Amino acid sequence: MRRYLLTCSLALTCATAAVAQTPALGVSHPTPAPGAIVRVFINGAPGQNYALLASSVGAGMSFGGVNLAVGTDFTIVAVGVLDGTGHAEVPFTPPFVGTTLDRYYLQAATSPSPAFAPLAVSNSFVLRNADVVLLPTVAIVNPNGTVQFASEGVTVTRTGLGLYHVTYASDILPVPTVATASVIGPQHVTGITRGLGFTDVRFDGDATFVLFITPARR
Repeated sequence: MRRYLLTCSLALTCATAAVAQTPALGVSHPTPAPGAIVRVFINGAPGQNYALLASSVGAGMSFGGVNLAVGTDFTIVAVGVLDGTGHAEVPFTPPFVGTTLDRYYLQAATSPSPAFAPLAVSNSFVLRNADVVLLPTVAIVNPNGTVQFASEGVTVTRTGLGLYHVTYASDILPVPTVATASVIGPQHVTGITRGLGFTDVRFDGDATFVLFITPARR
């Protein structure tokens, strides 16, 4: 009888420890353009079952006595098992195409049971619609092409006298975009060319400048 009780106690302790590890949620890009795929990263205890939830609302749903950071309109994006390192990666396209949604909420739940009882929940993550938010990409560039500051994913190369090639991942900014350059010094802007994933800026000499690239509202 004592052995049975000890076995039950150990099993309960292991199960409690397994679910006690709070999972963590992250994404490859927090402000995707409509139609862009976001890679969602879930980290937790190896071998745990996971579910990725998504919703247009950041509260209102509960499960198993646990309040969730999604609403009653939630969808289950994916279910699976965390690998031996406690990691899973899920591709997700938020439903921004053809809508006026400016955000979408994500949350992960993990559990030792495929029925998710008990369960632990991750932090909530809010994806923002780039077409609605209209966040600019910014670079402050020195005359030799090095940067004083650049938004994540932006690189700048000086390709000639007064010529600068600025690149960024094509899903950071949708097309069309509006690019503006402000010169710090006596030089003048002579041309700006935009394309998918790049902007070329031309001056009448090497310049220190600030470049703003902003998605245009459709």
